[in-house]
Amino acid sequence: MIMINGGQRLKGEVIISGSKNATLAIIAAACLCDSPVVLHNVPLIEDIFDMREILFSMGCKTHIDAHGVMVIEPDTLNSCFAVHPKMKSIRAASYFMGALVGRFRIGCVSMPGGCKIGSRPINYHLDGFEALGVKSRIVEDKIFLNAYGDLIGGDITLPYPSVGATVNLMIAAALAKGKTVIKNAAAEPNVVDAANFLVSVGADIKGIGTPIVEINGVKKLVQTSPYTISPDHIEAGTFLIYCCIAGGELTLKNTRLKDLEKVIATLREMGAKIICENNTIKISCQGRLKAAHITTGPHPEFPTDLQQLMLSLMAVCDGVSTITETVFENRFQQAQELNHMGAKINIQGNTAVIEGVEKLNPSKLAASDLRGGAALVGAALKAKGVSIISGDNYISRGYQDIVGKLSSVRAIIDYYG
Repeated sequence: MIMINGGQRLKGEVIISGSKNATLAIIAAACLCDSPVVLHNVPLIEDIFDMREILFSMGCKTHIDAHGVMVIEPDTLNSCFAVHPKMKSIRAASYFMGALVGRFRIGCVSMPGGCKIGSRPINYHLDGFEALGVKSRIVEDKIFLNAYGDLIGGDITLPYPSVGATVNLMIAAALAKGKTVIKNAAAEPNVVDAANFLVSVGADIKGIGTPIVEINGVKKLVQTSPYTISPDHIEAGTFLIYCCIAGGELTLKNTRLKDLEKVIATLREMGAKIICENNTIKISCQGRLKAAHITTGPHPEFPTDLQQLMLSLMAVCDGVSTITETVFENRFQQAQELNHMGAKINIQGNTAVIEGVEKLNPSKLAASDLRGGAALVGAALKAKGVSIISGDNYISRGYQDIVGKLSSVRAIIDYYG
């Protein structure tokens, strides 16, 4: 559990860790390589440690040090079965489908899980694999994949710009014969980072970050120099929103500004003062911010992973705000917890209507997913008095030392029990 004595203004500097979502994709993509893979700026979070356990179960040796340097030895991978209990806790473990069919032309994976934030089907992935000649069948909680020979490039049009499907298909197509074209591809920063990693080890990918991605299959992938994971724009956005909720002044180091344009523009419109210089963001918030209206969507629209944090912010803004969630249908789970703290949030289908209040009351809170848990931390920072948040295991899945980082900027926060 996490205990927070709220009502303190934040002040200081936060160094943003490497991207969780990019790292998970790149770990799977590294399985395609014929050489050891060295990654820098890897976040030290539970999802990464769980991903390593899945690799271990397939015989793949890995090492990660306290500075976020990770070494993966793909030549020790001796199994095409990614069947492990941890598969059910990490949605990105689905990327082992692309890695296994890309490397072995055959594979079996446990049905992937992740946060319970709505329907997260894998049909886009499997339909895309079929366009590459891969047959799939689901037996109980396992997915069996087989190319029955060579993996052949093909044309794929995604019904929706799915991040997971785009990454999975890029990974699979990197070593396929011929050209693969993915239309309506996702362009999120972690998709771009995964593609850039593949290019760095020899993949031929064009149109990175655009709706049409072309992959010309190559015969092998070899790393010649370490790859540095991009900064986590969701963590950066989280701390920007924390400053807006609690008030104060923060300096964020190791950010990538182009990944945060929509978030920064929204917070500025609400009244936050934000200065961007190179890879540094300075934010200052004095008093209550103004209400706003946001709609989540695929990049470059407002990211769904920050929607829940915005709900906590809007709960204490001046005026009536709305959030329309278009990516997931069950991502207002923490609204009830916020209402217990005195917020006035009304959920109407996929839209939340938030009547801002001046203060929140401290409370015992329960996190039920990663970003919702981070949102409850934000609310507790605002509420004067002691709040206790259970379910901190969800939060540690995606944030490196969130308690330590908040403590360093004057929040009164610690682990409890």
